[in-house]
Amino acid sequence: MVSHRWTPSGMTMLLAALGLLSVIPAIGQTETRSPADLIRYLTYQFGRPDEHGMVKGQSVVFSCGPAIGEQRDDRKLTKSLVAFGASAVPAIEEALDSFEARGEESEVASKVGWLLLAYARIKGPAALPRLSRMSGKPNLATYTPRLDDSAALALGLTSYVSSFRNMGIQKSHQCSVPNSSAVSLSSAPCVPPSRELPLITFRCDRGEEPRDALDKLILAWETDDRPSLEASLGPSAGSALGQFLKGRTWSSMRSELWSGVPGRSVAVGYQFAISGRWSEPDETLDEERAPGNLEGNYVNPEMDTLFTNSSGFACGKLRLKFFSIPHTPWTEGPRRYSIDNADLGTLLKVIASCASDVAPPR
Repeated sequence: MVSHRWTPSGMTMLLAALGLLSVIPAIGQTETRSPADLIRYLTYQFGRPDEHGMVKGQSVVFSCGPAIGEQRDDRKLTKSLVAFGASAVPAIEEALDSFEARGEESEVASKVGWLLLAYARIKGPAALPRLSRMSGKPNLATYTPRLDDSAALALGLTSYVSSFRNMGIQKSHQCSVPNSSAVSLSSAPCVPPSRELPLITFRCDRGEEPRDALDKLILAWETDDRPSLEASLGPSAGSALGQFLKGRTWSSMRSELWSGVPGRSVAVGYQFAISGRWSEPDETLDEERAPGNLEGNYVNPEMDTLFTNSSGFACGKLRLKFFSIPHTPWTEGPRRYSIDNADLGTLLKVIASCASDVAPPR
């Protein structure tokens, strides 16, 4: 079989002859016929070339270089879509309708996270009803973290954590090995004398941040996951939990603090009251996110934190303390953070209150 390598000029002539050139945008520009054309291009339905060693945005062997290159292009295309403003909403909603109905079988599923972010950026808080409706649907279960990230962007929060976040994901437990520095992974909770250790979140675009520790604690408390909650605590908070449980069981303590209906879906948001990367939503679309592009004290940071209920209304404020693992040669900051408030009971009460809060009238 004879193959032919198209030159840029040859491809341009072919597309011009087919009348399709105006549909394909340059990365980061809006020279498209419509938002719908740009969505089709972003989602590899038409015209987008394979780049960075990826095939339709996917790679058989994971590598940070190709992944970051693909993410950079996706972000620029999403910003181009956002530049259309409100006129892009009908096309985005049509794509989200497809995704909501068909889940991972939808033609937009592979890039739906970027479409959700564009929707959140354009509509702001008005995007929340749709995002909330989609969250927790069985066919969308594995996409809940992307829905949470979009809700955080829509509300201008550092993070937004819904109780559906682990739905559809096989949970892993990292367990200590007694009398050893080794660890083991299991699909079941750790069995004493082994203890639960926090799973390290690996990302190409940034190291771990305090938000990761707080997200894990909130999710564990929302879903009544004691092992994961204990694994998210530093030494002071761990001791505080032990004291808090003296003379009572976990179940009785939780029923005393958690006033919401058991099993009901809940969500809690929060905002770190500092400037810089740590306080921003995980993805803002405003700039390229680079590892180490952070502001704040890496070592045992403390931050005033404003909590919100699922609708984004303020429901509590606390100063949070974080315990940091010393930095390692392959990270630019501490490798992992954990919550280390000695007044842990107060923090758990605030989260429980926010999770059961009813939004005041607008």
